This record gives sequence, C-alpha cells and structure tokens, in this order.
Amino acid sequence: MSDVPVVDVHDPRRTAHVRAGALALVAIFGLCVGAVAFAPVGSGVASWWPAAGAASGLLVLTSPRSWLGYVPAIAVVTALANVVGGRDVSVSLLFGLVNASEALAVAAVLGAFRSRPWLRTSEDFGRLLMAGVTGAAVAGATAAAVVAWMLDGPFFVVMLDVMASHGASQVLVLPLLLLLTDPDSSRARGWSRPVRVGTVVATVSAFALVHSFGQDLPIAFVPFVFLVLGAQVLTLRNQAVVSVGVGVLVTLLTAQGGGPFASAGLSPATMGALVQLDVVVIALLALPLSIAINQRAVALDQALASRETYRRGLAESIIGMVMVRPSVDGLVVLDINPPAAELLQVRAEQLVGKTWTTGLGAHRTEVAEAVDRMLAGEIFGWERELWLDTPQSRCVRLALSWVPDTSSGNLIVAQLVDLTDARLASQALERERDFTQALLAAATGTAIVACDVDGAVTYANQGAARMLGTTTRALCRRRLLTDLYDPASLRRHVLATDAPSGFDALVERARTTGLPDRGDWTWRTDDGRPVRVNVHLSPLREADRTVIGYLAVAEDITARQKEHDLLRTALEREQEAVFRLEELDRTKSEFLATVSHELRTPSPASSGSPTCSRRA
Repeated sequence: MSDVPVVDVHDPRRTAHVRAGALALVAIFGLCVGAVAFAPVGSGVASWWPAAGAASGLLVLTSPRSWLGYVPAIAVVTALANVVGGRDVSVSLLFGLVNASEALAVAAVLGAFRSRPWLRTSEDFGRLLMAGVTGAAVAGATAAAVVAWMLDGPFFVVMLDVMASHGASQVLVLPLLLLLTDPDSSRARGWSRPVRVGTVVATVSAFALVHSFGQDLPIAFVPFVFLVLGAQVLTLRNQAVVSVGVGVLVTLLTAQGGGPFASAGLSPATMGALVQLDVVVIALLALPLSIAINQRAVALDQALASRETYRRGLAESIIGMVMVRPSVDGLVVLDINPPAAELLQVRAEQLVGKTWTTGLGAHRTEVAEAVDRMLAGEIFGWERELWLDTPQSRCVRLALSWVPDTSSGNLIVAQLVDLTDARLASQALERERDFTQALLAAATGTAIVACDVDGAVTYANQGAARMLGTTTRALCRRRLLTDLYDPASLRRHVLATDAPSGFDALVERARTTGLPDRGDWTWRTDDGRPVRVNVHLSPLREADRTVIGYLAVAEDITARQKEHDLLRTALEREQEAVFRLEELDRTKSEFLATVSHELRTPSPASSGSPTCSRRA
C-alpha cells in the first residue's frame, strides 16, 4: 500500500479558503470593470484602480503556497476585465501581467512570504507605504511600456498616471483589507456610539459637499479636519472604512464633473492625477494618525496594566518590599507592602510619604551611601544582612535595587527578607556544635575518631591523639582508619569475614545492620607500641538515612587486660596447686587403705606355728 498521505478534499477549512479566494477574484474582476468603465475619455489608463489594492490583499492574506494559483488567476481575471471593458485582447493580457506583477511585488516587500503582515504600528504603516510605492512603480513602468508599445501613448505621462492610480489604491484599499481581518483594529476609543456615528456622517457629508456638482471653490482641504477628528474618535478599522468611502466618493463625484478639480478646466489626465493625490493625502492623513493614537492608547493600557500588575505583585508578595525615592531629605517612601510593614512593626500609612528611618537605626548612613553609589553608577545593587532597630529586633537581608524612571525620577526598591528564625536556629546549632566540640575535647581518656565512607580520617579528638602518641592534625592528615589497627589482627579479621579489604571488614556489620559494632582490637601507636582497645564503631547518617561515614569510640583496656592476664595466671596456678593437693590426698588415702588391709589380714606362714616361745 502506498504511504502517500490522503488529503481530505472535503476539509471545511480548505473549502472556506477556496470559496474566499474565489469571491476575492470576483471582486477584483468587478473593480477592474468599474475602473475601466470610469476611465477618462481618450485615456489609455483608468483614473483609479482599486483592484490593485484588492489583488495585493489577496496575496498578503493567503499562504505563500497558494500564490502559485492566485498570481496567474489575478493575471487572467484582470485581463478578462480589461477585455470586457472594451480594450484590445493583447493589451488586456499584458495589463493582466502588470497587475499580477504589482501584487507579487507588494506582497514580497511586505514580507508576506515569511509571516502575515499587520497594520498596528507606525512602522507597519511605513512598510506598507514602501510596498505601495514599489508596487505602483512596477505597475507604472510596465503599464507605460505596454501603452507606449501597443497604443503609441506617451510613456512618462502614462507612467505617472498609473503610479498615481495604483499607489492610491495600495495605500487606501490594502490597509482596509489588513484591518478588516485584524480583531485588534476594532478596539474602541471610549467614545459613545452616537459620537462615532456623528463623526462618520460629518466626514462623509463634508467630502460630498466639497466635491458636489456646481461646487467650484478651492476648499478641498476643509474635510480633512473631520478626518483628524475621526482619528481621535473612531476605531482604526472604522477610520479605514471611512477613508476608503470618501476616496471612492471623491473619485466618482470628480469623474461626473463635480468639485473644484472638474471645474478647473484641467485635462482628464491631470484631473485624474489630482484626484488620486487627494486620495493619497486622505490615506496618509487619516491612517497614520489613527494608528499613532491607537498605538498610544495600547501603550497606555499596557503601562496601566503593568503598573497594576506591579502594585498587585508588591501588595501580594510574601517578601517585604519598600519603594522609595531619593530626595535631599533622604529616602521618601512611596509604597510599602504588608510584610515590610510587619517587619518594621509600623502601619503602612505611617511611612508612606515620609522619610524612611524606621528600623534602620545605625545602618541609616550605610544605606544612604549605598543609594548614592547606585545613583552615581558605581554599583548596580546593594545587599546586607542586619538586625532592625525595632522593639522586637528582627534579622533581615536588605537588598536595594535602582530603577531608573525618566518620567518621574529615580526609584529605589528595597527588599526585606526575614532571616530571624534561620539566624536563631543557626545560633542554636552553633551553640550545640561548640558544646559538642567541647565535650569531645574534654574526653581525653577516650579516643574518638571519625572517617568518611572511604575510611579517610576526618576528625580525631585529643583522647585519640594522646592514646596513639601523636597530634590530632597528624591523625587527620592523609590517614586512614585502618592505619590505626594492628596489621596482623586486621588480616586475621579479613580472612575470617571474607571482606575485600580491611576497612570493609571493620565496617561490614555496622554497614549491613545499621547497628553499632563492638569488639576488642589492638591499635598501634606512631612508635609501634601496641595498645589494646575496646572499639565501639557506629555509622554516621544523613537525615535521609544515607551513610556518610563512621565513628569509632575506643577505650584503652591495656591495663585492664594486664590485670586480667595476671588474674588468669594466678587462677591457673591455684587450679594447678589444687590439682596437686588432690593428687597427694588421693595417694595418701590409697596408702592408708593398703596398710589397713594388711593389718587385718595375717599372712599364711605365721598361722601354722607360733613365732614366740615360752620361757621357763
């Protein structure tokens, strides 16, 4: 099966885009036909060509991928409109190419091939004006070449006429299309609907009156006052609609012989150029002013929103913040949030508008000098840890930041971070540490040695140094815990436990069970003298129960061991004496039993004849 993705031809968005493009081409066709129909008699070009701005808008508002279809379509539609308007087919085809080239040039200068252009800032309007001039120049040069070649018309006159008609269209119609598709352009200025409607009616009426039939007074500048008023009152989109409307109105009324341009008896080409100049002036006056006012309103709203956000951030911050302004009298408090007021132990209204001295105490001069250094550009910030001079003294970290404000002067933002609990806890830990160190140092009769997880000695007390005949510094300098043990006894223990090393053999039980290991060992002093010790080895753990080292507490049992050995020797001798006495007693008993037996039992030789004789 093929891996080519299937495109849904019934995609609603694709269908809507195709329908909108088709409607735009139909509108371009109608505008072209109307412009050709209203072209001055005897002129090879139209006095106004609104289709130029519409064609450029079609490309600007669509994806660059669709230009491959829309550019030829614009050429075909405008050529067909010229044919319908009564022009020669060959000339119409060339004019179609002129219109397509102009639209493509405008879209390229606006950067529409990269992203969708907008009309929200003065820079955007300047870019649009440059694109309109470029497109009008392209159209003027190519159209003049066509007229000069095909109709034997004057090149420069035709070029100026085309540039005027197409340039007026670009700066009037194209902005309208950009604004109609931009939701931000309908942002209201705060005026009521009747005021806006009245402004539109007054503007259109003024232009209609000035360019009406029979009006020959040179007062074409009068309606521009209402355009300026409209820039203040109307939305940017409404102003664009009004500008296009009055531009079309001026063009139609003048073409029918109304207004001061028609009554001046000028040639059709000159009259058309003046009309288009008037339309360009309408666009250049109404749109940039309205854009500038709208941009200022947006910037003001953003500034107000930013200020409100800042004030809310200041009020809702959990960190104490004080905004001050340097003055000749000191630091004047502009605003203070509740955490800062709580740290300074005052109410906010007691400080706002007054010089900040509360709580600074002896640090007031130091803070003032830091502010002067920041204003001089020597430092960008300042930070100190200090105790506030308040009824209940609090330890804070005071940080100062300089905020340049060109509109109202320099601002200093002070941040107060409460460190009291942390410092009190730190002091308690320091006291506990000092007590522990004093306790360890006082244990001169007991050796206390700590090591890390690799066995390197990290601490040794005076008791250990005294027992081993060295110093605590020497014990902690590149020494291992196993260096304290008699090598022979340590090797026997390694063989008995099958541990990979002597240190592993020592800490195996404490590491695996987590319980202290106690036993009698032989340590060696620096001069090689053996010391018999009883070692209590315990693991050292972090809060998460991770082993970070071991603590060995050893007691010298050499003397006790000697006493034990002497006692055992004496006991053995006593047991030997008792055994010998028991042997002697047993021998005596056996001898007495033998003698008694002999006495009780006479021998057979003496029983037959007496051994003694009588004497006479």
